[in-house]
Amino acid sequence: DDTIFAPGTKIISANHSSSDLKEWEEQSSVIIGKKCWLGANSVILPGVTIGDNVIVAAGAIVTKSFNSDVTIAGCPARIINKSN
Repeated sequence: DDTIFAPGTKIISANHSSSDLKEWEEQSSVIIGKKCWLGANSVILPGVTIGDNVIVAAGAIVTKSFNSDVTIAGCPARIINKSN
């Protein structure tokens, strides 16, 4: 609810097997909270959970989960600001 997806945002929910590129591997779901802003060209990888009120900076690659009320940036993404 009320989450903004900027142009080029990618949410990756599956992956190829590293031993056989013709096969898909089952991956964990991606969960995105309420009132988030996913910046342009950000990438969210399988199994990531993003809490409510999270800002994901443009170009960030999110490889792990983050709790609510933070701003994350970088490759891999890390917390650069906390709202509370």
